This record gives sequence, C-alpha cells and structure tokens, in this order.
Amino acid sequence: MTHLQRVIHTLSAGHLKYRWYSTDFLSSETPIFSGGCPRSGTTLLYSILNSHSQISLALETGLLGGLRNLEKLSWRSGLPVDRLQRIYRNSRCYPDFTQQVLMTLMHDQGKRRWGDKSPGNVKAIDRIFRHFPNARFIHVIRDGRDAVCSIRPHSPSFGNRYSPHNPWDKCVDLWYEWVEKGLRWRGDPRYYEIRYEDMTSTPRETVRNLLEWLQEPWEEDLLEKSVRTKVSSHPGVSKPVTGSSIGRWRQNLPDDARALFRGKANDLLVKLGYAQDESWIG
Repeated sequence: MTHLQRVIHTLSAGHLKYRWYSTDFLSSETPIFSGGCPRSGTTLLYSILNSHSQISLALETGLLGGLRNLEKLSWRSGLPVDRLQRIYRNSRCYPDFTQQVLMTLMHDQGKRRWGDKSPGNVKAIDRIFRHFPNARFIHVIRDGRDAVCSIRPHSPSFGNRYSPHNPWDKCVDLWYEWVEKGLRWRGDPRYYEIRYEDMTSTPRETVRNLLEWLQEPWEEDLLEKSVRTKVSSHPGVSKPVTGSSIGRWRQNLPDDARALFRGKANDLLVKLGYAQDESWIG
C-alpha cells in the first residue's frame, strides 16, 4: 500500500478504499481463469476442472469486473456476507480482493490451486495478466453456428433484455466479438484454446492435454466425478458428456440467420476451421 492508502485504510478500519481499481497490484500466484462466448461450453469445462482434487474453480463470481456488491457475491460464491466483509476490509484493491476471495474458496475445499470461470473473463484477459502475470487462461471455443442457436432462446441472459428471444443479429455479433477478443492472445504461452467439440467427442484426450499444459496430474475418475456436478442454471452439465448438440445449426439456424454470418463472422468460422467458405449459407 502507498502511505495514503495505509492511512485511509487504518482510519476507516478498512471500510473506505482509496484507489480500489489500482493498477499496481501484482500477484505471484498461478491461478486458472477460463472464459469464452456464452453457450460455448465454459460450464462444462468448469465441471471438469473443479472436479480435480487440486483445482478450485469458482463459478461466475463477477470479481474480475470489480464486483463490490457483497450480497450478490455471497449468492454467487456461497461465502457468508460477514466473511466477505472481513476479506473486503483486509484487501486494498479489487484484484487483491479477488485473490483473497478465490483463495478462501480454495482453502475451504482443501485444494491448492484457485481460479474463476466466467464467459466474460475472455473480455478481461489483459486485466488478468496485468495483475496475475503467472496466471493461465483457457479460452473455450464453439462453432459459432451452434453457439448462436443456443444463445438465441436464453433471454434475458448475457446482458440482453430482448423478449421472447435474443435477435439473431445480436447473437452473431456476440459470438464474433467475444471469440475475437480471445484470439488476440494467440501466441502468448499463458493462453490456451479448447474446443467444445473436442470436449464432447474426445473428452479424455482433450482434458489430458489441457491438464498437461496446466502442469496438473491426470486423475482417472475426473470425468466420472464431473458428471456428478450440479449447476442449477446448466442442468445439462450433470449428464454424460456427448457430442449430440454438435451440428444442430443445420436444423435450427434459419436462412435469414445464416445470411448474418456473411462477411467477418464467416471469415472467423473459416479461420477456426468450422467452414471452408460461404457455401454453407446457401
């Protein structure tokens, strides 16, 4: 802390925060963060990694966005408000608070490595590496045509307040913008891409490779334990992993929605290997 931070912190018993969004906080920890476009398999990945005996992955805490509503954070994290208040008083800025909350969750689970899963983390990779330079970021990617079909009926999710459905153009824009933000980090050794299609079709090999990159051991019962994970907002997580939803866009994506991919969105599909050209649009 700076001298002024220390004085304010002491006089207010930790309640007042000077430079809460400080940019000078640096952690020596090696956390794991994951994110990606909504409906791309980020919760599936969470269920797998959080089932590991040594990895504690929090579920969409909102901490990386500087969340200070302790009642909401209590609901998201499961930590009592009074406990969060103590952590808040003892932290000097939001990345410090983030680390202390996530480490508390880790210790409660008896594990040794902490992190956070949220789709929106993909928009905060620069902030993550600024404060946690030894972190690892996992970008979950899914065929944009399947992703938008899954986003479409999930109003009012993801900050959209459309009814009864999210408009197709908003779904396509969301997929393109969020995936593109993650791809900017290609080439950084701390960044890793994993495909939804690989997690569902070859989960054992795919997760083994990921754990090797994370320098964590493979556990034989990992996938079996992940199926027992219960996430109220994602009931499909507690079902056996299958590839049954791959390619659903062929039946569920109407012609007018396909046309919205022309241009940059289809270029991204081609770049990712999901399409060869625009001929699929028709």
